[in-house]
Amino acid sequence: MEIGFDQWKITSAASILLMLGIMLVILLDGGSPTGLFIGSEEPEENNSWGVMEDQSSTTIQNHFSGLLYDDLREFLKNDTTHKNKYSDGYVCQDYANELVGNALKNGIPACTVFLKHDKGSHSLVAFNTTDEGITFVEPQTSEFVIGLKEGEDYCELAGWKCNWNIEELKHCFDQ
Repeated sequence: MEIGFDQWKITSAASILLMLGIMLVILLDGGSPTGLFIGSEEPEENNSWGVMEDQSSTTIQNHFSGLLYDDLREFLKNDTTHKNKYSDGYVCQDYANELVGNALKNGIPACTVFLKHDKGSHSLVAFNTTDEGITFVEPQTSEFVIGLKEGEDYCELAGWKCNWNIEELKHCFDQ
């Protein structure tokens, strides 16, 4: 099943709303071990988003002395999304949405990536690490996809036996 760019915009917006919803629930619950907090206390040294109160207003700060590549690797090692069976009812978009949801539940910012290629489209996941920058993960395998950019062959980068020339990439960390 392929998704179009308009469908990707909807699912990307849903991912962002899910992330904001989780943050709101945590705030209303008074904070949690995921690292969200309100007040003047200093954040613990962890890899999560925090909410800090400054003198004038409450602001959200992204504690990206935060997500390190090794921490992401550890999260992926424990995540089970890739163990789901691909079918007509569970496709690449479902893998990506589940991995993003699991990351957000663990306080790790992530978003679905829309990849348009010469034979259709595909979904994967982006994370923003402090030491390696934007990092892409194939949610069907939990493997890092290095060198992802327009003009490259996605299948070669992902270690798959196919040929998808990347024409366009869209994700929430785009600048």
